[in-house]
Amino acid sequence: MLGVRASAPLGFVWIAGYLATTLGMVAAAALRRKPILLKGSTLLALTLLFIVLSAAAAVDPARREAVVPLPLVAFQVVALGAAWAVRGRWLVVGADAAAVGATLERCLGMLCASFERAVDAYVVPLADGPLHVALRPALAGATLVTFRGATGHRKAALLRALLAKQFDGVVPRVKIGRSGE
Repeated sequence: MLGVRASAPLGFVWIAGYLATTLGMVAAAALRRKPILLKGSTLLALTLLFIVLSAAAAVDPARREAVVPLPLVAFQVVALGAAWAVRGRWLVVGADAAAVGATLERCLGMLCASFERAVDAYVVPLADGPLHVALRPALAGATLVTFRGATGHRKAALLRALLAKQFDGVVPRVKIGRSGE
């Protein structure tokens, strides 16, 4: 049985943990020297993990019931809605729109893809319809990248993967092997 309880010190601990994790990721990205890519889909995955873990922690095995604090439920709904809204967007921290645009043009050249440069977007003609890649300045020298249109096309998926590889992630990659390789 699942219940909702109005008073919730445990709920506030979960909320503080979620906020510390997400804000810590953004702060870690801002402190790094290289441009860092933050994907909205990663935030969605983190939010879903938060919801599952916080709900699992609310289960009382002795009574076989879960009592989820009301503030936690409200926060989960808001966090899930916000994460769902940004799931298709990327934030490149530490690179302005001109630098991200130059990187995007280089990636398009690697894919031998023709494109047109619009005012605030790149338009890539594909068989399924055009792919629009919008670059907008965000706070503190960051750039918001949005993909719209034929995102399911193979070349669009390749472009997204190639562009993502041009930037570091929040968590540094571990490289195993000899130095110099």
